[in-house]
Amino acid sequence: MKSTFLITFSLLLFLNGYTQKSNYYAITNSGNRIELYNRIELIPGEIHHFPKNDKGRNKLEKINQDSIRLLVAGEKYFVGVLNKKNRQRLKEVIAFNDEYIMLETYRALGTSGQHDIYLMTVIDREFNIIEPAVKIYSDNQKINYNKEIFKDKIEPYFEDCPELLNRIYDNMADGGPGTGRISNFKCGNSKEVFPNVNRSIVDVEVELPSTVANIEKNYEVTEKGIKKDVIESPQRLSKAKQYGTVQDKLRSLKYMVVDKRIYLTLEAPKKLYDVYEVVAYNDNFILTYDLVEKFTYHIYDRNYKLIENNINKVDILKKLETYFNDCSKLSESIKMNLPLKKKFKNELNYYNCDNSAPLTR
Repeated sequence: MKSTFLITFSLLLFLNGYTQKSNYYAITNSGNRIELYNRIELIPGEIHHFPKNDKGRNKLEKINQDSIRLLVAGEKYFVGVLNKKNRQRLKEVIAFNDEYIMLETYRALGTSGQHDIYLMTVIDREFNIIEPAVKIYSDNQKINYNKEIFKDKIEPYFEDCPELLNRIYDNMADGGPGTGRISNFKCGNSKEVFPNVNRSIVDVEVELPSTVANIEKNYEVTEKGIKKDVIESPQRLSKAKQYGTVQDKLRSLKYMVVDKRIYLTLEAPKKLYDVYEVVAYNDNFILTYDLVEKFTYHIYDRNYKLIENNINKVDILKKLETYFNDCSKLSESIKMNLPLKKKFKNELNYYNCDNSAPLTR
């Protein structure tokens, strides 16, 4: 049985009446527009953002999700759906065709977000709930991604969209959420749901700079290869990585250049994305440094698959012998710093071992 969705088709009229002022805003149930500033966090039942007060300082402002019909966050958008308790909650639009819209909710459970749950919902183009929220993914299960539930409950509404399904199943094969790097995906020549919202993300390959010595201005590069000013530091993003909207931000970035250092956004354990400093790389591997945990390194291969995780100061030299035996300068630099009791700063950063090929993403 269909449940009526709070957003009515008249929402299209509200959107068409706006001249876009920014890429981050919310539309209320009454059609008013609220500009959102700085970091945006989706907290259960609320939206948090941080506008500047009269003193020029960022101040937390909370918005009740019950009052919001649509949230636009850059190239992603979220629509308000009634849950089992008859409360309106925001869900991300993953994909759509001419009949249905695929939505997803991300939840990080526990104080450190150590258990992730992804719930999927299907609504029709008139915003009626067709398939209520079903649990598709949980990292607290032996089988992370429940392919059978997805195939039975969600896939039948998108059988005309093989490219979407192939991408989802490819993501499932990696053991994580199938919707990774998929947002606002348009199936074939389907009509736009909200014509005034930016198009879906298209991932493009970019080459990282060969050196950062002459880069004076900080910037970040998105999945589309677009260069933007850095709003939040890598350290702050890493500390807040358990929040769903920060995960969206990290997934949408290729890399960051801050204070002549390179930072990569990479998939970390528990299927969360994190941001790490690039210490060095060779033709096969990348050594990264954790921005939150003290004396902690991670090693990825050149395809950005995690090889070694949480390498501490006791084991780092042995790991360097295994993965970076062609890079004596790297080993010497880290060895000199190991006796330090405080968290040391890597003397080398983005160091190219033995004239290796540039990194691409």
